[in-house]
Amino acid sequence: MNTIKSDHISIQNGETTRIDNREHRKLSLVCREGVAWITTTGDGGDYVIKPGEVLEIDARREGIVVGSISPRLELDVISA
Repeated sequence: MNTIKSDHISIQNGETTRIDNREHRKLSLVCREGVAWITTTGDGGDYVIKPGEVLEIDARREGIVVGSISPRLELDVISA
């Protein structure tokens, strides 16, 4: 049976936070408000998502950094 976990991130413009994925779970980052800048270890790219958009993160990515490039960011982190 898969266990689904959900967390919520709320940060202000210019702030960053790190998501630890040592359990190697597939993650879905769901932007609820604002604009998120996201980068992951082992991936040369950066991603930007807006409200209503979802970014799927591969289970092989351990470190994920999320930053707000808007006045406020509300982001749900769902793991399966």
